[in-house]
Amino acid sequence: MRLNVIAAYALDRHYIERRESVAASRLRYKAYVIENRRDSASNSDDPEDADADAIWIKHHDYKKKKDFWQNEGDLRITYDEPPIPFNKERSMIGMRCRVYWTVAQLWYEGTITDFHKRKIRHCIEYDDGDREWLNMEDNQERVQIQMEDGSWIMVLMHKPPGEQYELAKKEKKSDQEQFKKQAFEDADQWQIIQDDHEKDTPLMYMSKKTGEIRAGSIDAKSYVVHHDEFGYPCFYNIETQNIVYEDPRFIHDTDKDLNAQRDYIMQEARYALYFCKALWDEYQETLGLGKHSVLLHVDKDEHLNPIEGTEVWGPNEEFINKRETHKVLLRILNSDKPKHLASFLIRAKAYYRQVSSIDMPLNIDEKADIELMQFISERMSELRDEADTVTKMNRTHKYYHVNKLEEKHSSKYGKQYFCVKCGEEMQRHEEFCSLCGKRQIIM
Repeated sequence: MRLNVIAAYALDRHYIERRESVAASRLRYKAYVIENRRDSASNSDDPEDADADAIWIKHHDYKKKKDFWQNEGDLRITYDEPPIPFNKERSMIGMRCRVYWTVAQLWYEGTITDFHKRKIRHCIEYDDGDREWLNMEDNQERVQIQMEDGSWIMVLMHKPPGEQYELAKKEKKSDQEQFKKQAFEDADQWQIIQDDHEKDTPLMYMSKKTGEIRAGSIDAKSYVVHHDEFGYPCFYNIETQNIVYEDPRFIHDTDKDLNAQRDYIMQEARYALYFCKALWDEYQETLGLGKHSVLLHVDKDEHLNPIEGTEVWGPNEEFINKRETHKVLLRILNSDKPKHLASFLIRAKAYYRQVSSIDMPLNIDEKADIELMQFISERMSELRDEADTVTKMNRTHKYYHVNKLEEKHSSKYGKQYFCVKCGEEMQRHEEFCSLCGKRQIIM
């Protein structure tokens, strides 16, 4: 009897412990669900990181000639630039974003308002009033960020301003080093080709890279290749101690044949440019642009100039004429001037290009003309493609109506047969044409 009582007590105790364990696990699961579902990105429950808001001040060590950073809180010193915790994630707060919903197959736009450090989630306030906490790294394939210029990029391509500045600085430094290296190579590529007995004749230089030959100036011997305080190549005159950056050792524009070819090419290119620009202006006018355009609004940038802004012009609907637009497109398609301009533009670029980075720059007027030719040539190419498309559409439309009329005529008057040589109408049973005598093969 006593053993039964003890066994019943043990069994009841086991049931009680089991119920308490199940109740505790349910409470823990309920707390876990509430923790994950509620709007917890308010940083009240977000544990603070000791280094999250640490302030590092940059100093310079004059003995080691290096920069170092010191923490204001615990006075720690490091010679490596300390990373900013969650710099990329925090830089997205306040930016516009849009999320692609696969089920609806739509983009929903909103604003990023907050960031939760522990859960690494961003709070997105949608324009329709909804709110969502989203992990950008897990959903990087369907989230886009809007840049300052209005363009959209994938969230994976977003970089904080500090990182963009450092990247631009590295690229600029790399470009400068590349320019220095290229400039020194261009300066050292010229060697004198002159015999010792020809001391009174002008110096002649030949390029080691291209084999080009140039005539030297009177004081070419006085210049040596040197570098300035910034490491850029320059030319130092031993006699006058002057420093110049453009290569003064050569006599420019001495080749009469080359100058004559350049003048001919620019003359022909400007001649074609005159007609192509007139066609472009005509096309603009038929769309209500050009001199007929109207001012739509002025975009003001508070950071750059709050008083003056960028004027945005648009078409004037009173002067839009589609019929005239098609006529101008056909004229451009049938004209040889765009081809003329494109061919001479290629030759002008070849004749006026700089051989090295230290040559004298191109004349301002000629450079402006070549840039305008490039712009007009690109527009002419686009308009020719557009005119070709319009012509094909018109032909297809006409072919459809002609076939329709032929079907209607044949159903009313019967099918007609014509001679394959002269086109004379004939009957189905006739073997030879009555006009030209050509034997007919009628399938």
